[in-house]
Amino acid sequence: MIETIELAIENPETSLEIRSGVRGELYLRHNKDGEAYSQSPFGKVHNDALSANLLSLAEIDQPVFDEALEVSDALKELDHVLHSMVTHIGGDFEYTFLEGLVEFATDEIADCEKTLSEFYERITGQALKEHRLR
Repeated sequence: MIETIELAIENPETSLEIRSGVRGELYLRHNKDGEAYSQSPFGKVHNDALSANLLSLAEIDQPVFDEALEVSDALKELDHVLHSMVTHIGGDFEYTFLEGLVEFATDEIADCEKTLSEFYERITGQALKEHRLR
């Protein structure tokens, strides 16, 4: 999705818009010459299972709870990045603003990925090789 935004910045004759599917799912659509050039679905941040078990984890293992809390915060930040994209893309936007959004999103996603990878390795003893963080 960040690559799509970068393409739109490089090609100001194109436009971006947020589209909604029949089930309410959101898509980032890149238009060129009034036609859809590409379309990408917005993902969903899955934090419900972790959030629901934080209290139990605090009772069982305080050090793991502290790290899980950091992961929960990282996932909330990732959700904020997605919501920022939805809120600020489309319509009359400034390309300078989009450049800042790309930089912000790239940095936040990298931080989230690092936090998740470190936690996964701490819990499983294995490096996180495949995941769906995009």
